[in-house]
Amino acid sequence: MTGQGSGRLTGADRGMALLLQRAFAVGLLVAAVVALVTPLNGWLVFPPVVVRVAAGVSLLVLVLLGRSLLRPGAGVGGGEARSGALWAGAAAGTLLAGAHAALALIPFGWDARRIFSSAATLAAGEPLPAEALTYYARYPHNVRLLWLEQVAVEAGSVVSLPALGAVLLPHVLCVGVVLWSLGRAAQLLGHPRAVLPVQALVLVLVGLSPNVAVPYTDLPAAAAVSVAALAMVRCGGAAGWSWPWALTGAVSLGLGVALKPYIVVLAIALVLVVLWSRQWRRVVAVALLGAVSWGTVALLDGASARGTGLDAQRLAQVEAPFPPEHFLAMGTWDSAEDSPVRRWGAYRQDQVEATAAMDPATRAADLRAQAWDQVGGRGLVGNLRFFGAKALWVWGDGTFWAHGEGADSRQASSLPGSLSGVTAASRGAGELYDERAGVVQGLWVAVVLLTGAVLLRARAEPLLTTWALALGGLTAYLLIFEARPRYVLALVPVLLLVLLRAGLGSADHPTATREAR
Repeated sequence: MTGQGSGRLTGADRGMALLLQRAFAVGLLVAAVVALVTPLNGWLVFPPVVVRVAAGVSLLVLVLLGRSLLRPGAGVGGGEARSGALWAGAAAGTLLAGAHAALALIPFGWDARRIFSSAATLAAGEPLPAEALTYYARYPHNVRLLWLEQVAVEAGSVVSLPALGAVLLPHVLCVGVVLWSLGRAAQLLGHPRAVLPVQALVLVLVGLSPNVAVPYTDLPAAAAVSVAALAMVRCGGAAGWSWPWALTGAVSLGLGVALKPYIVVLAIALVLVVLWSRQWRRVVAVALLGAVSWGTVALLDGASARGTGLDAQRLAQVEAPFPPEHFLAMGTWDSAEDSPVRRWGAYRQDQVEATAAMDPATRAADLRAQAWDQVGGRGLVGNLRFFGAKALWVWGDGTFWAHGEGADSRQASSLPGSLSGVTAASRGAGELYDERAGVVQGLWVAVVLLTGAVLLRARAEPLLTTWALALGGLTAYLLIFEARPRYVLALVPVLLLVLLRAGLGSADHPTATREAR
């Protein structure tokens, strides 16, 4: 893990880092403006007036908060009081996230349902049906989540916790991890009064999202990223290098990559910035930590294969796994539909069926050729429009595609009839959900807009550059491969830390950092 204390960027390296930071900042500004002018997200059209009013109010509040936190003496105060606020904010936010998850609960479908049902089946000691085996043969990386949910269901049964509650409880606790990690990062960066404001942003954007009520990899991945980012702050600040924190961050990053492979963009950004700093002891340390991260992925692979019985050999007997080119073919396809909720390079069932029908021996080459044909057929201007619109689509949804998968947006509440009325604003089919989504969208637009603005004028330094590069890497991934706004959720902690770091400035002075501990 690295950061401010890993050495300054100088000369051409600093200039390149500054250029990349500013390029990403401009992209954020464009995404925010477009989202404000055309508020839609791929399955619903946000109420424009609600979005714009919420964005204006949110932006005003954020700016006023920033000014308050920057005033002289804002970082001074009692350490015990600040620690109390950190833990109280994390605990209260976690409880609120759990309560909202119950309100937002629906009979969810898609991959989340497949994996949850499989976990319950395995926990009951029963074999998986043939269609489930086909699914895991095609997408073997999801065996990791299957095993984790199986363990959760088995542990829950010991205390008579229903299977769904057993898998959602860790999901809610992941919100608590993000709340605590970002609050602690604010302290270590020398901004203890920013703890509760940052936690409030996490709560609204992440903790109160309907995504918390659907067990999948997005929230656990966000928790893993938040811990890894906190380790970067701890090891890169004036407090100095900490091997326990570095190892914790490496393991956490490995878990994140195991659940969401594209989280590797954070590791790639870290390696690039360490190489730029030319501190070779740090290069060796990061190489060792990289080995720990990949070892974590390998250990989880081995444990999940043994725990579920779905090792590579057994799955290969069912069907060959879909290669990365399958997701490339999805991500470069343009529906060209005339719709206000048009999707760009998203999931397509017909592509899944076409890939399954291909000869496994030539599947990767055939899919590569398909992707090249799709890109080549549009020409330069067509591709600029397509990939530009796709980037705006994935970054322009503050609900992060909540209840947008499959038919989830049309599902009624899972609560009893007498209580289902209170879920009107908590689920896609609720009568008040559009207005609630518009308010959240307004806050998201304000966050993205303000982050772009402060990043545009921020200096290049290792910690901030690492995070900006990671977010830029995520954008590049989402441009090329199958995407949806939900994929941004895992790196929302990094975006909020960029806002904190660039907006409030560096605070790595020894005194400030010691007081923040």
